[in-house]
Amino acid sequence: MPRSSHGYDEYKFREEFLPPDLVIVIADMESFINRINPEEQYSGDLGFLSTPCIPRSRLCMWIREYGVAGIARVYMHRPYLLNEDFVIYFAYTGRVDILQFLHDKGMYLSTFAMVAAAARGHLDVVMFLSDVSYWHELARVRASYQGHVDIVEYLETYEYMHNLSNEFTCVLQPI
Repeated sequence: MPRSSHGYDEYKFREEFLPPDLVIVIADMESFINRINPEEQYSGDLGFLSTPCIPRSRLCMWIREYGVAGIARVYMHRPYLLNEDFVIYFAYTGRVDILQFLHDKGMYLSTFAMVAAAARGHLDVVMFLSDVSYWHELARVRASYQGHVDIVEYLETYEYMHNLSNEFTCVLQPI
């Protein structure tokens, strides 16, 4: 076949277009990231007893339906979207499979993810994040405040085994 006389064959158009089914998902992810106030979301004091910011319901349903396979597609096209905000959301919802995927890809998992998972009672997520060194002392406080005794016991044992306990950290007891 003869070459085009207009020279279009010389250009390498490498613009990566999104698959049509990911357009709305990516838009929802970008709007979620843009509306979070980091100072409010990741406070290190006991004021962090509120629920983390949650994405739109259609994005939550998409994540629940497609799981790791869907997140792998997002990672392939827009890896920058899978930041700390989503890591905390995945921990909050107990998605240890997605956190494992992100960790295997070399992404940073937040210590606040441990706090969110402990507050929600997701022992498997807390154990995974502890195993990959994302421990946070506030996690035990949040778990205790929410009445998750199994997580408090696990974290106390983890702190003892790794000599992480702080003699000045007191645990809130549920009333």
